[in-house]
Amino acid sequence: MAVSVVGGLTVSTILTLVFIPTLYMIVEQRVKKSKV
Repeated sequence: MAVSVVGGLTVSTILTLVFIPTLYMIVEQRVKKSKV
């Protein structure tokens, strides 16, 4: 059970560190394009 908890925390942390900045960059680029 502890292994699955630690694994889940690790995966969610990595996804958060990678996915959120990527999503932010995509949204920011779309906002810049729509302003032009």
